[in-house]
Amino acid sequence: MPTLPKGWFHPDWGEPPWYMAIPAQHKDEVHHRLVQAITRRSPSSSYGTQTIWPYDSDVRVEEVHCSNEPERPRLWIVNMSEGWLVTVVGTGERREDDLLHWRESLNEAANDTLSDGGPRTTVTWAAYLVQEPGLMFTGVRLEVRTVQGDLTFESPAGTLKVDVSDNLFQVWARPHYSALIRVEGRHECYSWISDGLPAVALRLRRIAALLTVAWDTPWIVRDGPTDRPGATWMGAAGPVSGSSYEWVDDTDVGVSLTVPAALPAWLAECDSRIAAASTRRARAVGRAILMHHEAMLLQRRHPSVALLAFVAAIETLAPGQLPRCASCSARTGSGERFRNLVDSVLPPDEASALADAYERRSRTVHDSFLYGSELMDGGRHFSIFVPDDALVFELSLVRSAQRASRAMIWSTLGLPEQPPTAP
Repeated sequence: MPTLPKGWFHPDWGEPPWYMAIPAQHKDEVHHRLVQAITRRSPSSSYGTQTIWPYDSDVRVEEVHCSNEPERPRLWIVNMSEGWLVTVVGTGERREDDLLHWRESLNEAANDTLSDGGPRTTVTWAAYLVQEPGLMFTGVRLEVRTVQGDLTFESPAGTLKVDVSDNLFQVWARPHYSALIRVEGRHECYSWISDGLPAVALRLRRIAALLTVAWDTPWIVRDGPTDRPGATWMGAAGPVSGSSYEWVDDTDVGVSLTVPAALPAWLAECDSRIAAASTRRARAVGRAILMHHEAMLLQRRHPSVALLAFVAAIETLAPGQLPRCASCSARTGSGERFRNLVDSVLPPDEASALADAYERRSRTVHDSFLYGSELMDGGRHFSIFVPDDALVFELSLVRSAQRASRAMIWSTLGLPEQPPTAP
C-alpha cells in the first residue's frame, strides 16, 4: 500500500473532519468544480490532486493541494458510501483564512453541482469507425454523407489497407481493406475528459454495434472520440492515427471489393432509445446488442466463444423468466426455451440444426470444449476423405446462431421487414 515517503508532505495538524452528503453520481463533478473554485480564489496558484494512503494506513485519501506552494494547507477527502468525510491538514501555523478558503471553495463546488447540475459546455467531437475482417466478409462503404439528429456520418476519400493473418494459410500477409466512417457530434458536459469522453465513447460503441447488426459485418471505433475534430497525427498515412497501414485510392484492386451502402434510417433513433432505457426489458435489449457485437468480433478467430456470445444474446431477448425447480430453486427449461426462440426466427431445418448449439455451448462453458479452427489457431484440416468438422461448425452452426441473434434483435427493436443480407 503506498505511503507518504520521507520528504513528502507530513501534516502537523488537522481540522476535525466534517461530513458532506454527495450522491455517488455527482462526486466526480464536485471534485472537478472544487479545483476550479479554489483556483478562482487564488488565480496566481496552481492546484493539483493526488491519491495517497497516509500514515501507513489502508484508508485511501484524495488530496487537493497547491502545486506551486506546497507548504500551504491541503484538503483531504475520504470517500464514503453516501458522501465524503473531509478535513483540512497543514504544517506550522493554523490560519483561519486558509481554513475558510477551503470550506468556501468546497461549498461553492457542491452547491454549483447539486443545485442545478452545474454549468455545461457543448463540445463538438469526432471519431472514426472502421470495418474489422469477419468470418464471412463483405466490404462496405457509406454511400453518402448522412445527418441523423446531432450526428453526421461520412466516408472520407480513400481506403484503409492493413495486413491481417490469413486463417487458411496462417501468414500475416493478406491485405484487409476498409472504408472509414467519420462520425461527428455534440455533447454537453462539465468536463470533456471527466464525463464527456466516457459518455461519447459509450455512445460510439452502441453505434458500432448497431451498424454491425444493420450491415451484418463487424465495425469498431478506430480512432477517437476526440474534442479536436480537425486533429491530425504526425506520420499518419491518412486521417487516422498511426503508421501501420496504407492509405490507398480507388485504383487499388482491393477497393473494388467494397460495396456502397446507405446508413440505416433508424440508427440514431435506436441508439437514443437504448441510451434512455428505463425498464429491465429495454436495458436487456441494449445488452443483447452489445453481446451480439462481441460475438461478431470474436467469430473469425474464436468461434467457440463467439457461439457462447450469440447464445447469450438470444437468451437475453427471451420474454419473461424461466420457472424454478420446486426442490432446488434452480431455473429450468433453458434448452427448450432456446429451441423455441430459434424456431421463431429461422427456417425449420436450420432451427432444428441450431438446437445442437445449446449443447455445444454448455460443453464449452462447463467442460472447456473447443469446436472451431481455434484448435489449430486458425489453421484448417486439409483432407479429401475426412470432413473438416471445424469448418462445418463455423460456417453452419455458428453462422446460424449469428442469424438467429440478429433476427431476434431486429424483431425486438421493431425494425421494418426482415434483416437484409450484407450489402
